[in-house]
Amino acid sequence: MDVAGQAGGPPFSFDLESLVWPLSVKDFVARAMHSDVFFQRGSPQRLSLFEAALGGYDLTYLFAHGEGATVYKEGGRHTTRGSDSDRDVDVLVPGVTVQTHLQNKLPFGRKLIASVARQMDLTSGYFTVFASLDANTTVHFDRNYSFTIQLRGEKTWAVHADYPGIARPSANLADDSEPLIYRLQPGDILYVPPGYRHATECAGLSLSLNLCLEPLGSPRWTECPAATTAE
Repeated sequence: MDVAGQAGGPPFSFDLESLVWPLSVKDFVARAMHSDVFFQRGSPQRLSLFEAALGGYDLTYLFAHGEGATVYKEGGRHTTRGSDSDRDVDVLVPGVTVQTHLQNKLPFGRKLIASVARQMDLTSGYFTVFASLDANTTVHFDRNYSFTIQLRGEKTWAVHADYPGIARPSANLADDSEPLIYRLQPGDILYVPPGYRHATECAGLSLSLNLCLEPLGSPRWTECPAATTAE
C-alpha cells in the first residue's frame, strides 16, 4: 500500500493516527496491519516532536540515553550491556550500524510505544534508534510489527511484499521475485508487518527511529539466521 503521492501529512504525535495517515486507525487495523506494507511520503517539518525529544538527533545524546547498544557489522554483531556514548559513536564507521533502545530512559519513548501498542491491540514493544554509515543488510525477515521513521539521511528498503509474510516466511526466502523499492528521506515512514523479507542500504549517514511492536504470542517461525544486521 503506497501513499507516496500524498506528501506531507500531519505532524507526528503520541497516536497511531499520524503514523498511518491518510488511512484511519480503524481501516489500518482492519485491513493493513497484518497484510500490507505501508509507505507514507512525509516531510522534515513533520519531525518536530521527535527532534526536540531526541536531543536534536545528536548521536552522543542518543547513546547516552540508550539502554545498551548493539553494533552490527559484516560478519556478525556485538551487544554491549551499558551504553558508553563516546565509544558507541566512535564505532560508527563505514559499514557499521549501531542500535540503542530508548524507551526505558526517555518518558517520551515509553508513552509513544504504550499508545501505539494499545491501539494495535498488541502486548508491548520497543522504541529504538538505528544509526548507520554506508551500511546494508542481507535479506531477512523479522517477527515484529515495525514502523520506521526516517530522521536523517536516506535509507533504501527493498521489500518482497508479494506473499503473505506472516504465514510461512521461511518458505519464501528462496523466491527471486523483484522487491518493491522504498527510498526513505526525513519525515517518511515505512510500515512492514511480521515475516516480510527485506533488505536495507544507506549511503552516508542514516538515522532512523523504529517502533517495533510485539505480537500476541510468538509466531511459530523465527528470524532468518542469515541476517547479519538490523534495520
